[in-house]
Amino acid sequence: MDEPIPESRILAALIARLESVCSNVKTGYPATGLEDDIDVPAILVQLESLTELNRSGHRGLYQLQFLISLAVRTSEASTESLLQLSHEIRQELAPGTRLCPASRKHQLTETQFDIAPAHGRLSFADIGLQVDTVLSP
Repeated sequence: MDEPIPESRILAALIARLESVCSNVKTGYPATGLEDDIDVPAILVQLESLTELNRSGHRGLYQLQFLISLAVRTSEASTESLLQLSHEIRQELAPGTRLCPASRKHQLTETQFDIAPAHGRLSFADIGLQVDTVLSP
């Protein structure tokens, strides 16, 4: 069986960290049209870009950009739920810690909130994550 691609180590480490906040973590999902298809609360992770910054032999310096979306069903408590989940993610992904041995540093962007106007719909909080990593096959 083939070995996983090096970038998948970063994704696996990110998912493991996020699962400590919420057990329902999905990858590759768009944040729209999910009202009936997903259990909430949920954390949706999308890889937005992968950029090779430098190469030295088999090792490469890469920058990965992720979008982490938190989804909850809109209610009176949805804002508080999103604030709590985003706070827990920020604690779990504190910038002074390494995501995994291959990661060098990471940083989070501001949290953007999108609260649905109607109850029963999904409300979201989006956080960008940039990870600088050295990978080799």
